Amino acid sequence: MINGGDPVVTEGYITTAEGVELTGYHVEYLRYLARTGAIKAQKVTPRAWLINRQSLLDYQETVKMGRPRQEVAGDD
Repeated sequence: MINGGDPVVTEGYITTAEGVELTGYHVEYLRYLARTGAIKAQKVTPRAWLINRQSLLDYQETVKMGRPRQEVAGDD
């Protein structure tokens, strides 16, 4: 339960540490995404979040798709 409130749903959710390993994002960036609603997440303590794994992967894919292609030397 979250501070005596609603029960926490953990199926499909990962810790921020696991999110860092999965994406390479900094933990503070993951918390920012969670706070702003950019990804689905549940706050379980004042600093700890559980992040919906699929939501994070979807966000990461969306960000990648929006970036311009990087030019590589010899790439003609």
